[in-house]
Amino acid sequence: MSRRSARTSIAALCVVALCAVLTVGATSASAGSLRPHYTAKQKAAIHKSLTRQLHRNPKAIRSAKWLRLAAITDYKLPLTIRLNAKLPGGPGTGFAPSNDLAAIDLGSTFGVVSPNLSGALRAEGRFADPFEGGTLGQIDVSVPSADNAAGSTLKTNPINLLTNAAVTGANVAGGGCSDYNYGAVSLGGPAFNDAADNFTTFADVNPQSTVFRTTELALGVGSGGGVANLLNASPDQGARLALSLNARIWSVFRTIDPGSPLNCLQAITGYVDNPLPAKVLGSLTISPGVTADGRLRLARISVHGIATNINVAACLAPENAFAATYANPTPAGGGPSGFAPPNDACNTVIAPALVANGVLPLPPGSETVQLNGNLNVTSLTGEVLIGNLPAVNEASGAATH
Repeated sequence: MSRRSARTSIAALCVVALCAVLTVGATSASAGSLRPHYTAKQKAAIHKSLTRQLHRNPKAIRSAKWLRLAAITDYKLPLTIRLNAKLPGGPGTGFAPSNDLAAIDLGSTFGVVSPNLSGALRAEGRFADPFEGGTLGQIDVSVPSADNAAGSTLKTNPINLLTNAAVTGANVAGGGCSDYNYGAVSLGGPAFNDAADNFTTFADVNPQSTVFRTTELALGVGSGGGVANLLNASPDQGARLALSLNARIWSVFRTIDPGSPLNCLQAITGYVDNPLPAKVLGSLTISPGVTADGRLRLARISVHGIATNINVAACLAPENAFAATYANPTPAGGGPSGFAPPNDACNTVIAPALVANGVLPLPPGSETVQLNGNLNVTSLTGEVLIGNLPAVNEASGAATH
């Protein structure tokens, strides 16, 4: 190649590079000029107007103009994802039965358990800006831990882990409990009927033969978030959430040992806190309306999970007789009321009545059992409501055991 040809090629490359830089600059400038700019005061006025429009008519969410204004002004909307719909009938009316399930595979020892889920999650939705890489109708969802403490959000029913047919299939002399006189039990205090444990709500727990189970699990949120799209109806593309749940687990077990002061009785332990990761994806369908309890519904959600590995610790150290944790035990057949699990960590406290009967703390390192497995939210449906529900347990009904 001649020197003239080389100089010509280099000059041509410089021209191409300069054109590319100018083109990119022009494109960026064009995008910047297309995006409206608002002052903080203007954004606040627009947000107030957007909120007012939603409260007057939730169907405003379908408007492309409404979505565009929400997106370009960084509009944030407080939300509640409620799993169980409120039934019509006025104050005091309950919630629809749970149709939401989680499958927990705990291996060959405990098998697969499938507790029901109920309750709600409080969240915040930020409408994504198309000028910043978002798409119209996209909502970036955050699930703040401060608004989703354990006991005020999601719950599961009690989880049955181990059964023993000898509880009802053999008498005390034969190593069972079929003829045990629960009504005469006092453990140093008032007599109570330990067998009066009402499980009518939970078909998966058998009170007659259960020897190891959990109470209802109250789930909080350590962190969480994801993305949803109001305009994308494609399967598994409308909603994606990843949550780090906090599960406070109390164990309940029935001892079958004639030499034990707890023979044939149920004991409850202190709690163990466990992190439970959960991932779900599915669809979000715009469904503006007003619920039976006067909440504004934005959409309906239907998701399923992705199996994630879990390592859960359950306590084995008795803290108190299970029936003694009720404020107002009732006669046999009526079911106890006023259940309050111990507010103590595992193996830190033993009730005086148990100590007086020879129950001692377990040696350090032997107070828990590790349960390894997989957690998968089999199915979860619910309503996406505008605003945060103000009252604890409003979204899930009364606590159970």
